[in-house]
Amino acid sequence: MTFYGSSALPNGTKRTNADDFLYANGTDSIAASTAELSKDEMFVEDLLHAHEAKFCTYQPVNIFVTTFNVNGRSPPANLKDWLGAIDAREPPDLVVIGLQEMDLALGSYVVDNALKENEWLVALKLNIPQKVFRLVKSARLIGIFLVVFCRSGVTFGLSDVCLGSIPTGFLNFGNKGGVGMSFRLNDTHICLVNSHLAAGGNELYRRNQDFRLISQMRFRKGHGMFEHDVVIWLGDLNYRLDIPLTYDEVVQQIKEKRFAQLFYFDQLKEQQRLRVAFNGFMEQQPSFVPTYKFDPGTHNWDTSEKKRVPAWCDRILYWVKDKNVGIEQVTYESAHQVVLSDHKPVLSTFRVQVKKVDRPRRSAIYEQLLREVDKRQNELLPQITLSKTEFHFGTVLFDQPSLAVLTITNTGQTPTHFSFKPARPEADRLEEWLTITPLSSFIDVGGAVEVTLQILVFDESSCKVPKDGAELSSIIIVHLTGGRDYFIVVDAKYQREVKDLISFD
Repeated sequence: MTFYGSSALPNGTKRTNADDFLYANGTDSIAASTAELSKDEMFVEDLLHAHEAKFCTYQPVNIFVTTFNVNGRSPPANLKDWLGAIDAREPPDLVVIGLQEMDLALGSYVVDNALKENEWLVALKLNIPQKVFRLVKSARLIGIFLVVFCRSGVTFGLSDVCLGSIPTGFLNFGNKGGVGMSFRLNDTHICLVNSHLAAGGNELYRRNQDFRLISQMRFRKGHGMFEHDVVIWLGDLNYRLDIPLTYDEVVQQIKEKRFAQLFYFDQLKEQQRLRVAFNGFMEQQPSFVPTYKFDPGTHNWDTSEKKRVPAWCDRILYWVKDKNVGIEQVTYESAHQVVLSDHKPVLSTFRVQVKKVDRPRRSAIYEQLLREVDKRQNELLPQITLSKTEFHFGTVLFDQPSLAVLTITNTGQTPTHFSFKPARPEADRLEEWLTITPLSSFIDVGGAVEVTLQILVFDESSCKVPKDGAELSSIIIVHLTGGRDYFIVVDAKYQREVKDLISFD
């Protein structure tokens, strides 16, 4: 195993320079970039998916993941009550740590200040088995911090590490948003996302909007989040309980350990059920005490004037490309004994079956499939059906999201990748008022993906905000790798709310 320096980071994403290594086993990437492949070759790359068992072997990799909103606190010398779960005798292969509100200083939004970042990185290194783990890479977006360690002596390769970030929040300064890390374990592509979504009990739709914006994150060569085999999303997601109980009644329910009854009112689960946010993501149902909000330094629920109702704000979820990806969320718990912050840390362990490609065998099957495609080109072309091809949203209002769901079903004989793009040749991106999640992904034979289309006009400072009464219209292409294009029509009429038209000048 060798170590070598990592690549440069995208603009707006910060990382430390110290002790930054990339683990690799010397293998090349499975496939060249799409720009280097012909249409037939891209098509065959998708066909290969159904034959992976013929040229892949699998190895279990154990990943420890934890998230903690530290409320701007500096790290104490001893973090064993939180990170003591990382056992030097039976260490995981990877350690993933996500912090939120690492730095609450106002100056951090204007001038990059790595003081808190360095404090926390040093503290984390000192509180995990130092002789066992080495730093892979760390990344920061203001107070959102993501760091990954790898166990020394692992028998798998870790390569192709790259970072991304999406700022949200006030003026997109990055007080909210997400940082991501993409890498390969052998030949399995992993994406990690650490996020801090909009706060406040009444800001549900802004949390959903933050999710959709962060989901647009792209990495090297334009690869999107949902083009990975596995996505692990952690952070302070800030979803609350929409529950018809008072603060005191909820606290009493917690004392009686009625977690399942309380979790029924969890906003995130309801948004997933409605297919509005985190569609396709999974998690164990929490069997631990809600993680927010506490009086710092105590185990007491919020005694401030606001008396915020407890909630499971801090979460660790996962998404897989298809049913063939082997992953298990083995444990899911909180470190309730930690009293540093007004949040409690959440910890989870995953077991992922990472694949390793036998390249000579793969090449032989690739050539065989290429010849078969030449003979059966029309029969093997990707085929999908769309649940709708026209989306008429009617009247949409300023700062009010309007949503619709498109189901794409693979009805052909081959797996396929899809992506959305504008039909206008001169356009390089979709309309600013339109967000599609996911923007690109993979569908196995017989599988289906639910895509959320959202119209939202919200940036009043933009010169592109439509005039009152304007018709919003767009034609979108659903592009299949190696297949035909499908077209979707989206339209709406924009109208400002009456209260926004009233002026007191």
